[in-house]
Amino acid sequence: MIREPEDIQNRVRNTLSPIQTLHDVVEQLIAHDADDEKSVKVWNWLVKSNLTEHVQQSIDKLILLAKAADAKIDDKMFCVEDFIKDNNLKI
Repeated sequence: MIREPEDIQNRVRNTLSPIQTLHDVVEQLIAHDADDEKSVKVWNWLVKSNLTEHVQQSIDKLILLAKAADAKIDDKMFCVEDFIKDNNLKI
């Protein structure tokens, strides 16, 4: 069976899902007064969600994906700093 190469961008997007969820939860928390009922519900969900473990797993996966990408880049002239600058990426 021949495996199709997986699109690394899609894998990164999927891996970032828990980090996006954390971002959204934090935004909801800071958008409301700490005593607001919605903030209390969001906080309680966050405490029970085990989200921090999922975020750490996502970070670990992203590091491995970057390592795999580094291993597959054969172009000795490729410079990640230039790529970031040329694509107006902010890191």
